[in-house]
Amino acid sequence: RMTAISAGPQDVPALKTALRILLFEIFSQHFSGFVGEKKQLPLWLASACDTMPKNGSFVDGSEAFFALTDRSREHVCRCIKKYMGVTVSEYVNDLRLSYIASMLRLSNHTVAQIVFDSGFNNLSWAAELFKRKYGMTMRAYRSDT
Repeated sequence: RMTAISAGPQDVPALKTALRILLFEIFSQHFSGFVGEKKQLPLWLASACDTMPKNGSFVDGSEAFFALTDRSREHVCRCIKKYMGVTVSEYVNDLRLSYIASMLRLSNHTVAQIVFDSGFNNLSWAAELFKRKYGMTMRAYRSDT
């Protein structure tokens, strides 16, 4: 991963994003889990769910999730709903929200920068989803942790 980063993007914002994703991957492997139970998932779905947070694909949204499978979009949507109880968008947004929460705790970057680095294109929508999940604003979450 570090070799890819050192040989990868040379512009500072892209490098920062790649490093933040790497940091998120490291912390997510050692601390909390992600949405839903992965018990009894089909292997292809479990693989996609494991890969999404590890390679930072959640930044690219649902299309990145579909690309990780060799199944039709419809089949993927049915299976993730059946086995995990969420839609693909909800799963991806939960990964993004976990990334945001992690970065709010571990970094001093602005809330806006963290939100946009997570893949959200709308700060207001991200703030609403964050408040639903964590019961507080991002600023309050940062000051509480």
